[in-house]
Amino acid sequence: MSSDRLHDFAKAVVARQQEADDVDEATMKAVARDLGMSDDDLLKAQAEGQERKRLAQTLRQQGLIEEVVVELEQAHAFNPLDIEATVMLANALVKRGRKTDSEVDLERARALCRAALKAAPANTEAASILNVIQNNPAGAHKSVPPGLIIGLAVAVGVVGVVVAALAHLFG
Repeated sequence: MSSDRLHDFAKAVVARQQEADDVDEATMKAVARDLGMSDDDLLKAQAEGQERKRLAQTLRQQGLIEEVVVELEQAHAFNPLDIEATVMLANALVKRGRKTDSEVDLERARALCRAALKAAPANTEAASILNVIQNNPAGAHKSVPPGLIIGLAVAVGVVGVVVAALAHLFG
């Protein structure tokens, strides 16, 4: 099966997912059938997803988060039923979202975690990622005004000087 057909399949699955917000095995088979793909072709698409996931793991070890997201988006498109790839993608999106303060990445990660938990309610990694997202929204580290930080630093410095002076006087 050609690479173009695999990509057509992935695009069609993503489009269905955007329409229905849920893709199951029957939907994937229907998409494959609509594209004239056989069951073997569908297995090849899923194998391509596995290969993309393996590549993403290698890239993650190298710290290449943008490339990791690209590969995991492809892995997820080839097989949205792969819970591991879905959770890995959510995790990568959180990392990128934190780095760039992207609420879009965090919202997508949130949706992926919810989908993973719907399919596999005991998935602790998806639950953990959701918890991180909900307790640390994008830009949360920027919510403390810089003036307050400077004021606290000055106050701590003044207190330190006073304590040193008192220790010298009474010490």
